[in-house]
Amino acid sequence: MASFAILAAHLLAVTDISPVELLPSGQWHVEYAKSSCIISRPFGAKPNTTLFGLKPAPNSDVVTILVIQPSPKGRGVGGIADVRLSSGLVPAPAYFSSVTTNGVRVTTINLPRTALDGLAKGDSIAIDAAKVVNVLLAPTSFDKALKALNDCESDLLTSWGFDKAAQAEIATPPKGTLQGLVRNDDYPDKAIDANASGSVGFRLKIEADGSIGACDVLESSGNRDLDGTTCAVMKKRAHYQPAMGHDGKPRWTYTFGRVTWMLEY
Repeated sequence: MASFAILAAHLLAVTDISPVELLPSGQWHVEYAKSSCIISRPFGAKPNTTLFGLKPAPNSDVVTILVIQPSPKGRGVGGIADVRLSSGLVPAPAYFSSVTTNGVRVTTINLPRTALDGLAKGDSIAIDAAKVVNVLLAPTSFDKALKALNDCESDLLTSWGFDKAAQAEIATPPKGTLQGLVRNDDYPDKAIDANASGSVGFRLKIEADGSIGACDVLESSGNRDLDGTTCAVMKKRAHYQPAMGHDGKPRWTYTFGRVTWMLEY
């Protein structure tokens, strides 16, 4: 019988092996997409290049690290990663999930957005995610990459209908977490029968009272039941402290989230 894990429910210990030190092998790249902004940079020589990226959620205190490496097929895993900046250990649990598809392993790690400040001021980041990632990266010119990322995020919110004038009115972003909202028994029976897994990226409209006014899937898992269940759960259970304007009044806004559904046997 299949069992399943959602997000990072299957905890694995970090390793004690020294990380592989990798230097940049290309320039920073900014990707403008309808769902999010990504900055990325390759590290190490081909054919074993590691792609390091950052994918923050607009108006969120969470940023997702992406580590993409060549890899044969392997099972999906999740747990808590050890993430260290040159300025020190990230002061929060860094949950990760890792899946292999089409010859590459994609590992995502969620960090508090405040960690970006430490990375911008430092000169290295070490990532140890169980046995799937163990690297030490030295991303130079990170401050310039972050500036480009911020510009991209502003343009993204504008494309969603939250124009720059409305953005300028926000003094503090909404506060809340999606961690733990999706439960094991939420996994749709049809998706289990179809052996379906994957990540769902979704946009949430956070109303001025903190409720969820709309949920739209922008990055499909490829399975309709997983996509639909994700938004149904978010609209039912998610709640935020709303964004606040400079006048002290609550404002509606958007944010972006992601849920990874994994089947294990």
